[in-house]
Amino acid sequence: QVEIAVDVRSFAPDEGEVTRFTVGRARGGRAFMSARVYSRAGELITVLFADELRSLDPPFETVWDGTDRFGRVVPGGIYIVNVSWGAARGQRSGATSAGVAVVR
Repeated sequence: QVEIAVDVRSFAPDEGEVTRFTVGRARGGRAFMSARVYSRAGELITVLFADELRSLDPPFETVWDGTDRFGRVVPGGIYIVNVSWGAARGQRSGATSAGVAVVR
């Protein structure tokens, strides 16, 4: 099972703050990973990375700066970061997610 840990659960992108996500698993390995940010309503906000082969041990870190796919700071609210993985490109064998709050 892949785990996701969030270092900051709420952040203010207008003030230059970001949130970092650490992704990994105890038994290591590699997988094709994707990370996407969604609104609470399920709208895709941005893609942090897609179908990249990543090592899971040690865990890797990714950052979201609170912007959408057009580079605009998103409205305040709750957002879901979804990380999915698979053994081959385009394959999805699992997913996990974490919520964060954007403060404006």
